[in-house]
Amino acid sequence: MRCSKPGFTVVEMLVATILLGIGIFATVGAISVAVRATGSAEFYQKAALLAQRKIEELEVQPQTLSQGEQNGDFGAEYPGYRWRQRVASSEYPSLYQVTVTIERGTDESPLRREFSTYLRYDPQQDEANRQNQNGNGTNQNRPNTNANGGRGNVPTNR
Repeated sequence: MRCSKPGFTVVEMLVATILLGIGIFATVGAISVAVRATGSAEFYQKAALLAQRKIEELEVQPQTLSQGEQNGDFGAEYPGYRWRQRVASSEYPSLYQVTVTIERGTDESPLRREFSTYLRYDPQQDEANRQNQNGNGTNQNRPNTNANGGRGNVPTNR
């Protein structure tokens, strides 16, 4: 004889509980992935800004370009962020490849982002520019209009 009382059976409750558990597990996993992705995106954005800062320091003072590797951190302003800078000569005179690596995290598993660019520094032209600025030259306020469009000794493929 069947009971005709309205309600849920034990099997229906068990299936509903399992489905609810799977849904909660999937939601927690998705939230975890989103939080990690947000943290990584924040790191990559800060790393780009910090690398740009290091490269701009070299652009402002190109006489500090020297081949080799240097490293350091960003102090209390960006705790946990470290930088490593490699400068290597290129096949062209006065052109240097600069690679800046930004890291955050432990030495065993750091987040790392590497940026590379080329900078030009010609000590002879730098000295001539300084003499012009000091009034010892005749080209004080005019832009560099040498034969290759003001690019110094950088070769071009024309």
